[in-house]
This record gives sequence, structure tokens and C-alpha cells, in this order.
Amino acid sequence: MDIKDYINMLKKNAVFILIITAVFALIAAMFTSSKPFSYQASTAIEISRFQSQKQSDVAYFQFDNFYAAEVAAAVSDNMIGFLSTASTVEQIYQRAGYEVPTSDLKGLGKTFTVKKKISTSAVIDVSYADKDQAKAGALIKTAADVIKTKVEQYNKNDSSAFFVANSDSPVIVKAPKPIAINAIIAGFIGLVLSWGIASIREALKK
Repeated sequence: MDIKDYINMLKKNAVFILIITAVFALIAAMFTSSKPFSYQASTAIEISRFQSQKQSDVAYFQFDNFYAAEVAAAVSDNMIGFLSTASTVEQIYQRAGYEVPTSDLKGLGKTFTVKKKISTSAVIDVSYADKDQAKAGALIKTAADVIKTKVEQYNKNDSSAFFVANSDSPVIVKAPKPIAINAIIAGFIGLVLSWGIASIREALKK
């Protein structure tokens, strides 16, 4: 079909296309609106390494604790790895007093969103979302406590310095429902589908 045929088809099927598009968008909006709110909890964990030896106590130059900061950043990468493992996630659920969700190992490892805003820093951003506000807060706090325990274990193997992990109080927000975006996506799907049906109908008439 050339452009004129498409224009004619659009005129003939405009009502049908608009109805299908609107129905898809409305259904998506109603479905999204009926879903319960999700609560997002987040905390920041900073890992620090402090030299227990003074510059005057050693024969080598300490570079103003530059290497201590680098080591802390490396340890923070390890902590991100821990929070991405099924065994650590299971430990967090159990310590928080919640049942471990039924999932495969890969899915369980994705329970928490863990990242660093700046790759070279030693600050980890940990977030978790759940329909239960209390559960979201409890799990994110327990995740920070578990990381603190793991960081402190490094102190047993290093007498020249000691590690400390500090975390902020968890921030919990009610996530807005994506009603508009879901309606737009569903409406677009309805538009494409109705356009395809209209094209097939017009082709069969010839």
C-alpha cells in the first residue's frame, strides 16, 4: 500500500484504532492502580581503614594513609560481592526473622540492589523494595549489620590497621505507582495491534 492507501485505511478504521488503544491503556492503568504500594528502603555503608601505626613507628612512608583508602575501597567491592550471593541474603533474612523467599540461587542473589556511586570510593549504596514497609526497613538494616560484621572480621588478620563500617539510618519511601507510564506503554501496544488488524482487514477486502 502507498501512503494514500494508509491514509484511507486510517480514516476508515480511526474509531476502531482509538477504541483498542484506549481500552489497552485503561486496562493497564486500572491494573497498576489496583496493585499495592511498594516501599523502597535504602542505606549507605562507608568502610574505613585506620592505620594503628604512626609514621614515626615505621621505616616506610605511609603516603598520608593513601593506601588505607585504596584498601577500604577494595574491601567495599568485596562487600558488594557478599550482598550479591545467595548465602549472605539467606543470612540476612534469617537474622531479620523473615522467611527466605523461594527462589533459585541467581534470583536470591539479586534481592538487594548494591552499587557504588563512585567506583573508587568505599561507600556502598544498598536498597531493597517490598510491599511491607516494616520488612523493607528491617531487611535493609540487617543487611548493614551483616556487612559490619564481615568487615570487622578483617581486623583479625591485620594488626597494622583496623576496619570500621558505618551506615546511615535506613531511608524508607513509598514508591509511586507507574500508572501513567504503564498506560502509555499499553496504549502503544494497543495502537500497533489495532493498526495491524486494520491493515489485515483492508488487505483481505481486496
